Amino acid sequence: MNHPPGFKRLRCHPYPDILTQTGRIGLAWCLLITGQHFGPLSAVPVLSGNPTRPNHRVQTGQRADDLFNQGVALLREDRWPEAVRAFEAAIHLQPGLTQAHYALGVAHLKMGSHDQARRQFQEVVKLDPKFSDAYNNLGGLSAKEGRLVEATDLFLKALQSDPQQVQARVNLSLILKQRGDLTGATVLLKDTLRLNPKNANLHRMLGDLEHQAEEYDRASVSFSEALRLNPAIDGAHLGLGLALLAQGRGDDALKEFKTELRTNPKDARAHRWLGKAALQRGDLDVALPYLNEALRLEPGLAAAHADLGALHQQRGEFRSAETSFRQALALDPEMNEALLGLAQTLRAQRRVEEAKPYFDQVQAQQKTRTESGLAPGLNARGLQFLKSGELEAAEKAFKEALSAAPSFGYAAHNLAVVLARRGKAKEAIEAFRLAIRVHPTFAAAYQGLAALLKQSGDPTAVELLEKAELLRKVAPQPEDLVLTQ
Repeated sequence: MNHPPGFKRLRCHPYPDILTQTGRIGLAWCLLITGQHFGPLSAVPVLSGNPTRPNHRVQTGQRADDLFNQGVALLREDRWPEAVRAFEAAIHLQPGLTQAHYALGVAHLKMGSHDQARRQFQEVVKLDPKFSDAYNNLGGLSAKEGRLVEATDLFLKALQSDPQQVQARVNLSLILKQRGDLTGATVLLKDTLRLNPKNANLHRMLGDLEHQAEEYDRASVSFSEALRLNPAIDGAHLGLGLALLAQGRGDDALKEFKTELRTNPKDARAHRWLGKAALQRGDLDVALPYLNEALRLEPGLAAAHADLGALHQQRGEFRSAETSFRQALALDPEMNEALLGLAQTLRAQRRVEEAKPYFDQVQAQQKTRTESGLAPGLNARGLQFLKSGELEAAEKAFKEALSAAPSFGYAAHNLAVVLARRGKAKEAIEAFRLAIRVHPTFAAAYQGLAALLKQSGDPTAVELLEKAELLRKVAPQPEDLVLTQ
C-alpha cells in the first residue's frame, strides 16, 4: 500500500452518544443513527514532516505528506473546509495515499457531507482491503440510513480485518439493542469490555443497557465505574441519576443531575430531567426555566416539549399546552405522553371531535403493546408443535406470532424452518430473509438461508455461511430456537 513515511493506522474511538427521553441509550456508532449519532473518529496522527501554515496550492517540490500533515493540523483546529483542500492536494500529488483518503473522509464527516465521506472510505478499502476503521465507518453510515443488514456486513468486515476492533463490536451491540435484544447487546458489550476494561465510554454504555433492561443496581455500578475512570465523562452523572431515580432515591438523583450540569452546562437532557423532577413535585416555577433552557440548547428534544406541554396543562394554559404537545408530536409522532396530553388538552377546550383521533391512537398503541406481548408465547407454542412434528400447527403459531409482532425475528426464523421442512422452499427463503432484515446479527437465519440457496446452486450460499460462522464468534446468539438441519 502507498503510505507516507511514518504511517500509522487511525483508530476509531467511542464518541459521545445522544440522549433519549429516558437517558442515554448507548454509544454512537462512529457516525449517526436515527436520533442517535455515531460520532466520527479520533484525531489523525501527524506523520513525517512538520506542519506549516496552510497553503493549499501544490507548490513545486511540495511533498504529499507535508500537505497531509497540514490537513491534520487544520482538522484538529476544526477548520474542516481548509483541511479538505489540504487532503485533496495531497491526493492530487499521490493518489494512492490511503491515509489521506481516510482523513478526507473524516473531514467530510465533520462537515456532515456523508455521501462524500462514503466515497472516500470506499476508496480506502479499495487501496487497503484490511483497513478495518474504514469498514466500520462505512457501516456506521449505512446504519444511519437504516440499512442494518448492510451495516452488519460492513462491521463484520471490520472485525475480519481486525478482530480486536472495539468500535465495530460496539456497533454490533447497538444493532442488537436496536432490534430489542438487550441481553445479547449486554453480553457483547461485556465481551468488548474484556478487550478494553478501562474504557469509560464502554462502562457508561453498559449502564445505559442495564438501565433499559431495568437492572438499576447494576446500571448504578457501571455508571460509577465510568466516572471512576473518567470523572469528566459526559452523561455518566445523568445516567447514574436516572438509575437512582428508578430506585426511588430522588434526592440522590437530583444531586447527580446537578453534577452533570456542573460538568457539562450545555447538557440539554440534564436540564430536562431537572425540569421534569420539579414538574413531578408540582414545583412549576422551578420546572419552567429548566425546560426552557433544555429546548434552547436542543430545540429538537421532543420529551422536553411534552414536559412543557404538561406544565402548561397543569396551569390551565391550554393553548400553550396544545402548541407544546404538537411540537413534541412533530418530532416524535408516536410519543404516547404527547398524544395523550394533546387529547386531554383538546377535550379540556371542549374540542371533543378533534381530541378523538388522538385518544384512538393512544388506545391503538395500547392494543399493539398487548398483542406484541403475546408473540413470545405464540412462538413458544410453535416450538412445541415443531418438536412434536405437528408442522401445520407450528406454521400457524409462528405466523400468528409474526402477525402480533412483525419484527419478531426469531419467529420468522422458526417459520422458515417449518416451511422448509414442508417443502415450501420459496416461502422459506423469504422468511429467512425477513429474519435477517429484522435481526441482522442472527447467525441461524444466515445458515438456514444458505442451506436453501445451496440446494439451488446459488454461489452466495458460501458467503452467507461465512457470515453465520463469524457472527457466532462475535455476537451472542439466541438459544431458544430450532436450528436449521
